[in-house]
Amino acid sequence: MVDGQGQLAVGGLEYTYPPLWRKHSCKDGAGLFHISSFAEYVKNNMPMGTTHNNPMHSDEEAWDEAAFINSQSRPHMKATNDWPDVAKKPIDHLFGPYTTAFSDKQHKFWPFLPIFEAQKELL
Repeated sequence: MVDGQGQLAVGGLEYTYPPLWRKHSCKDGAGLFHISSFAEYVKNNMPMGTTHNNPMHSDEEAWDEAAFINSQSRPHMKATNDWPDVAKKPIDHLFGPYTTAFSDKQHKFWPFLPIFEAQKELL
């Protein structure tokens, strides 16, 4: 994989290794773009041959890799209507508005505990 672009399979119609960033990767509103979901995916599926019972990354490594990949450029997905009730938006959703004053960067990467505690106080 050169520069996160993935590797096309023979015939060029699908990917053997999907692109991790840039124009053919998942959009920034996709479920795997939530760092908690992507870190779990990395730990249980990467590199090829990894399984839930045989992870090849520590939790910290998986979070670091997910953060690095998700910080690269990718297509934008307009998601203004995804969370009509902002209070139910996942903590690691990277686009505001939010119920708290924490930054987009903190919502995207961490630490999440202060956000979680602030949201608990609002309930």
